[in-house]
Amino acid sequence: PWLDDASRTDIRRAVEALYRVHGLMGVLTDLNTLLLLISEESRCVAGAEAASVILYDEQADELYFEVALGNSGDQDRLKREIRLKMGQGIAGSAALSRTTLNISDVAGDSRFFRDADSAIHFQTRNLLAVPMIEHGRLIGVLEVLNKIGADTFSPLDAHVMEMFSGIAATAVANARLIERQIKSERLIAIGQAIAGMTHHIKNIITGLTSSAELIDMSLERGNREIMDRTWPVLKRSVQRISNFVQDLLAFSKPRTPMREECDLAALVCEARDSVRDLFNNKQIEMNLDMSGVHGKVWLETDGIYRCLLNLLNNAADALPPSGGHVRV
Repeated sequence: PWLDDASRTDIRRAVEALYRVHGLMGVLTDLNTLLLLISEESRCVAGAEAASVILYDEQADELYFEVALGNSGDQDRLKREIRLKMGQGIAGSAALSRTTLNISDVAGDSRFFRDADSAIHFQTRNLLAVPMIEHGRLIGVLEVLNKIGADTFSPLDAHVMEMFSGIAATAVANARLIERQIKSERLIAIGQAIAGMTHHIKNIITGLTSSAELIDMSLERGNREIMDRTWPVLKRSVQRISNFVQDLLAFSKPRTPMREECDLAALVCEARDSVRDLFNNKQIEMNLDMSGVHGKVWLETDGIYRCLLNLLNNAADALPPSGGHVRV
């Protein structure tokens, strides 16, 4: 029945607009741009003076203007100032009832929200409000206002707007899903970064603790040899934690990774010395095979050292307190 009074030209114009909007869904990733174009297509197809996309805020249980198009009045003021309660105004009534409302004379309708017209100095004569629903969930309302050349919007206009509202609802739902996924991925990345930093700090503290215990031992025994051997390890651990703090302070600034020429054998021995006391306390015997470790390479500062400490600490954590044997 809704096609009975529609001309061939009107039907062709509606089909072409739907085709264009479906094409936009596949190439546009910016939600605001997509909703703006859907509003413009809605206004053109329905032959309206103005159009708007009003989205539903679930937490506040309110409607707000996301897109407002018109040739007169301050349309941006709608987005800045006007919010509707559920059931308030014709848009709020369409959202609450989840039914299309085609009002030919808004002045005689008690539901009409005049504050919106007053805010932008616009006069609404007739209005078509279509709820945007996605899988049974209210997304918002698509509106077109003031049919050009007629007193009311046609049944064809209503059906085309219902199709557009479904497309707009899907676009908003997909955009919000992607936004939630991005936030979740960011939180996961932050958690992984914190875990990595915590493990690195633990490794440095392990080196400091082991060195301090060895120095205490040398003082108790009056053994200067142990202190001479341990003191450089302690200083390097202090320098590492200082570098780490500086890296954190400069984290937000782009920088080139620092690399230096490293003696692999020396780094391996240093890592071994840093955890020696930890292994001894757990009665863990460690045999270090250095036969294949030789030469110098350019590496990011402390990178290989952190890897070695992670390896040795994980080995120590994996063994029971009663002792064991580790071959590295």
